[in-house]
Amino acid sequence: MHPFHRSELLLGAEGWDRMVESSACVIGLGGVGSYAAEALVRSGFGRVILVDFDRVCITNVNRQLHATRKTVRGFKSELMAQRARAINPRAEIVPLNLFYGPETSEEILGDGHDVVLDCIDNMTAKVHLLRRCVEAEQYVVSAMGAGGRMDPTRIQVTDLSQTRIDPFARIVRRLLREVGITEGIQCVWSDEPPHDLDAAAAASFRCICPDKDLKAQHSCEGRHQVQGTTSWMPAMFGLTMAGVAVNQLLERPITTTRPDPRLRPTRKPSRARKQALMEAAGLSRGG
Repeated sequence: MHPFHRSELLLGAEGWDRMVESSACVIGLGGVGSYAAEALVRSGFGRVILVDFDRVCITNVNRQLHATRKTVRGFKSELMAQRARAINPRAEIVPLNLFYGPETSEEILGDGHDVVLDCIDNMTAKVHLLRRCVEAEQYVVSAMGAGGRMDPTRIQVTDLSQTRIDPFARIVRRLLREVGITEGIQCVWSDEPPHDLDAAAAASFRCICPDKDLKAQHSCEGRHQVQGTTSWMPAMFGLTMAGVAVNQLLERPITTTRPDPRLRPTRKPSRARKQALMEAAGLSRGG
């Protein structure tokens, strides 16, 4: 009997051995990525790469698995590695305190992984990662926007080409389409329209992230708008991503959700709204 016996009962001896021999890479360890990473560790992956450049901020406590009052200022990758090693000391856990981008992509992805989980919220980095995975035929599951949503029943699992409603996904589709990629990326997303921010709370917001001056545009105040988030939606996105990845690895089919045909595709935003979305994504109008 071992700590993961219940998993082996369901996966079977062959499936369990496959998990132990496999490598996963989780890029972005925020509300989505922290839960995805821990689910993969608890699923028995023999090697897990944990990638995030950021430190824990007190505002992360409402939704990020590694975030408590005691862990503020700690590096997210190292905190998740500590949790992972406590859960499964036999697994090889590799924390990388890096921001994913063209300069770091080889260090992060160069060894190859059985599954990659894209939990990045920076648009430029996200599109670069997805493009690289598609071109290298690297299996990847990608998270779209979890912020601003509250309804857990609206979470979907489809190809990127089938996403609707989500403005974040719309920009991802457009930027990938510009480099010839229109499908072939499995996504976790929500068809719930994002809720507007409470005006008073938004106006009073001030970034208190550790080292905010050092990470410039990646700090809260470097973004055009900081979305409200619940404790459960990012977690459910992350857990769903882990489940999708494990089933893919074990070649077990899942029922891909079908967007409600009555839902309108993402409406074309006004010029002002489009510029705001582009600024939030860290892109200029020329993209």
